[in-house]
Amino acid sequence: MSPPAAHHVVVCNPSWGHCRGQLTFGLRLLQLHSHVHYSIFVPSFIPQSIDPEISKADLDPPQRSRLNIIKYEIQDEMPGDPNEATADDLLWQRWSFWLAHQVLPAYKAFTRTTTKDQTGHARRVEKVFADGLLLWGFQSHLEELCRLEGVTAPKSYFLGPVSAAYCATLMWNQSSLFHDTLKGYVDSVDAGNDRTSAFKKAIGENDLRIDELGVGLGPMYIWEMDPNESSRVQYHARSWHRLVSDIKGTDVTLFWPSISREHTNMASTYMTVGPQYFWTKEVATRSQHDTIAFLDRAMAEVGEHSVVYIAFGSSFSPGTAAQLGFLFDALRVAGLWVLMSSVGGDAEVHAVIDAKIAAFGTHGGSNSTQESMLSGVPMVIWPGGWDQPFIANELVHLGIALELVQVRTGLNVGRTMARGCLIEGTDQAIKREMTEVVQVISSDKGDVMRRRAEEVKELTLKDMESGTSFKEMMCLGDPVHA
Repeated sequence: MSPPAAHHVVVCNPSWGHCRGQLTFGLRLLQLHSHVHYSIFVPSFIPQSIDPEISKADLDPPQRSRLNIIKYEIQDEMPGDPNEATADDLLWQRWSFWLAHQVLPAYKAFTRTTTKDQTGHARRVEKVFADGLLLWGFQSHLEELCRLEGVTAPKSYFLGPVSAAYCATLMWNQSSLFHDTLKGYVDSVDAGNDRTSAFKKAIGENDLRIDELGVGLGPMYIWEMDPNESSRVQYHARSWHRLVSDIKGTDVTLFWPSISREHTNMASTYMTVGPQYFWTKEVATRSQHDTIAFLDRAMAEVGEHSVVYIAFGSSFSPGTAAQLGFLFDALRVAGLWVLMSSVGGDAEVHAVIDAKIAAFGTHGGSNSTQESMLSGVPMVIWPGGWDQPFIANELVHLGIALELVQVRTGLNVGRTMARGCLIEGTDQAIKREMTEVVQVISSDKGDVMRRRAEEVKELTLKDMESGTSFKEMMCLGDPVHA
């Protein structure tokens, strides 16, 4: 009889922003590795997004025979939204452990019913690729399940749908200067000091140069990672500190292009595999979207590169309506048309970005920015939090984006960024910056950015087809050696 087939599992986060990349990552692995069975866990409540994404993979019958899609339910009340945290009270950690408990019943049922392959051989799970936040709470349960069944625990991979620079800075090296800084904050709070004052001293006013840690960024101070009063760093600092300790030794797979990997000093356990989307120009046609008529009219009346497309993602909105109004005013004065979307379908994004627009206005999320990179379109980035300031920095450094920095608030105001920009934070400064940015994208300088964006697009596609990202994807199908 033939030897047992390999079996790998992908566990997706219930947020579509995370789930989409993790789902397509699993489907890409399925296509690349014909010797591996893949079971992919997805949330049950967004089939309108999941099913079309699976269809885009265009799997043939042999591939479908090696795929098992398992849906899990959200049964318990969420402890809180980490995006809306107001205190450093380990909400992020509690949310991660809550999420693991939502997946656990489906995984237990899976282990009871999926124990053999089609030849009757035991099909032990060799690898589990799980969303990083989910894996944090899930890994201990996985190890206990394997102990009870008397089988070897699978090798775990932390999936990060975030920029490589962000993940490498915050998580990769416990002896790095950043983790010494973070530990200083935690120790100060544990000693009874005020959290806000401790954060301000340790991080909020710290001029540690993150780019000098060797993570592929342009000039960037550590305080620049927390751009506004929502303070996603301060309110999750203690969780961050525990996360790094708890997942020590886990391999990390990042959905970010490897085009600047040669300039980074990342550990060998970090893999960058690029945006594994099923991206084709045929995803949207002119008959499918009313937005195309708007773009056609702009082309006819104003000309090429006359439209700015704006979409801020699912969990970020601009600082104030007035600030967004300043941006619209600057665009109108420059004679640019605006197409603004709520959280639209991927097909609409493809259709719009493929229409030779002037620029893409975005919050800087990894999905949105990689869509733009694959389309050869420059960006104007208004980062909110998490990895978005890192992405903005890296893409500015690559020459394909401009970042709005005067909209920053909180501890940022009055400080000068590592690249030399003083953050005034006033309405006057915001208006001035937005006017300057719009003038760039509508001028010869904008044409230079668009040519550079085309170059980065080709580099990204080459990376995915034959470069480091492709090689990493191939390595992920290799057997686990004892």
